[in-house]
Amino acid sequence: MKRKVFGFISLMMVLLLAACGGSPDRAAEQETEKDGEQATRIVETSKGEVEIPANPERVVTDFYLADLLALDVKPLGSTDFPLNSPYTKEMIDGIENIGTPVSMEKVLALKPDLIIMESDENYDQLSKIAPTVVIPYASEGDFYGEFRKIADLVNKKDAAEKWITSFEEKGAAAREKVAPLVEKGETFGLYELQGDKLWIFGDNWGRGGQIIYDQLQLSPPAEMQKLIKEGTQYKELSLEALPQYAADNMFVTTWSGEGSNEEKTEELKKSAIWTGLSAVKENKVYDMNFEDMYYADPYALEGQLDMMTEKIIESHQR
Repeated sequence: MKRKVFGFISLMMVLLLAACGGSPDRAAEQETEKDGEQATRIVETSKGEVEIPANPERVVTDFYLADLLALDVKPLGSTDFPLNSPYTKEMIDGIENIGTPVSMEKVLALKPDLIIMESDENYDQLSKIAPTVVIPYASEGDFYGEFRKIADLVNKKDAAEKWITSFEEKGAAAREKVAPLVEKGETFGLYELQGDKLWIFGDNWGRGGQIIYDQLQLSPPAEMQKLIKEGTQYKELSLEALPQYAADNMFVTTWSGEGSNEEKTEELKKSAIWTGLSAVKENKVYDMNFEDMYYADPYALEGQLDMMTEKIIESHQR
């Protein structure tokens, strides 16, 4: 009798193991599904493990609106900054403005099943509304790292890889146009004027850095290259220090928001130091629209690639 019982238990164990072995991917992703409930999985985040829907359907984000749209996911709500992008203004009908700062009441009313945030402000409150994942800006090494992480959260990995492949092909085509025009050792820099203040930027902080240094593979000025290697993406410069950081080609944006001072900016541009820069003398300062250059998302990067490539071709064919 004991042998029959043992044999029955052994048979059941074999059947159970076989059933489990039939779904290794499901087990690896730690998906769970209860009767009548949506399947979920556990993801590692900057706030620890978070259980999220396996296939989110009602997403809210503060910052990553354009990234989600590029993945064919239309968020229910987002904030002022991404909603004001010139690149996606034709795509945002029906998306609720959840405010800046984010309104908990507006988020709650949207009944999200996943919240993706750039800022961890109000994380505790938001995570009580729905599973909340924080992805700090520039925290994943480069734009692709952030984009792939967002794609993973909404189960759109294939869509992300398809966009990346297409964008890399566009970048390669632009490099072929630009490379013959650029002299060996020629440098390119990204600068922003804010009244009488001046900033320089690296390869992963907007302003076209991902384009000029990653896609076109052009060289920053030596001092900026040192900062990039150290992990520093931007630096405020004194006017006196500018010649040390000046590039042969300067892409310049001018901040026009709160704290801007057009009069002081014009004074800076009339200074002996500014007018003495080789880029100014050789007409290789490219004034770029701030709103066009401030964003760094799939749609913005595609637009910036076209604009910056065109500027370089125009200036080097004169």
